[in-house]
Amino acid sequence: MTRLHFVTLILLASQHSINCNNPLNCNPNSESLFVEDPTDRQAFFSCKPYVNYPSIGFWSRHYCPNDMHFEYSSQQCTTDSLPPNTVREANDLLQLAILNGSCAHGEQCIGGTVCDPVQQRCLCPYGTVALLGN
Repeated sequence: MTRLHFVTLILLASQHSINCNNPLNCNPNSESLFVEDPTDRQAFFSCKPYVNYPSIGFWSRHYCPNDMHFEYSSQQCTTDSLPPNTVREANDLLQLAILNGSCAHGEQCIGGTVCDPVQQRCLCPYGTVALLGN
């Protein structure tokens, strides 16, 4: 086989394989949360598995309806609580709550938790469990 044929064969083979180090790839087994689109507040991504390679996925883009935007901390589309260009008071900037923390006074649940309106605590979304070792 000539060197030109060998190089051509390598190039053709590389075009049909999945590069696991590609930043556009994702792991559907570990990347189960939605991710914000840094270029569009109304868009977000989810990791979808390739049909022939279920342990390797690709980022699929989705859009929030109407004038809503995606909020990572609640993993849902939401509306702005303040009109654009409104300045918040210093006390309103960071009111965060973690898993099982109170969200009774408007605290923002973080770490993928959501505020349960009945218990007024930050809990895992329905159908999920906390991985406390992480």
